[in-house]
Amino acid sequence: MADRETPPKKHAPTRIRRHADDHEARLYFEQIRWPDGPVCPHCQDPRYMTLREQPGSRSPVRPGVYKCKRCRKQYTVTVGTPFEGTHLPLNQWLDMIRLLCESREGINARHLHARFGFSYTTACSALRRLTSAVVATQTTEMPAP
Repeated sequence: MADRETPPKKHAPTRIRRHADDHEARLYFEQIRWPDGPVCPHCQDPRYMTLREQPGSRSPVRPGVYKCKRCRKQYTVTVGTPFEGTHLPLNQWLDMIRLLCESREGINARHLHARFGFSYTTACSALRRLTSAVVATQTTEMPAP
């Protein structure tokens, strides 16, 4: 009788590390947001279909796009997050979060602009999105007096 290996438990990693590409960062973020598999952010239904490009199709499907079986809406891991609707790759977002967490003095937009090479306006917008998400998280978790 062969020894069976038990599969490792799925759990969200606690340390944010550097990600080489957007695909790896997306998988990491999916593991954190959906430890038990994708859930529709529109209707909270866990049943989904993974969209794939059909042969002969002229419109490509991005990796990580799901379609809810209940409400039939398409979604990705970024829907309902500060990353939704931005053109920055997820690996850069996760690197910015890591920098914010590791910085003792804080990060300003000029630092992000110099570090990542995107425009100062983009750096301001990204920093605003991240700080507002942190503030929203802190205000919802604080107990009422």
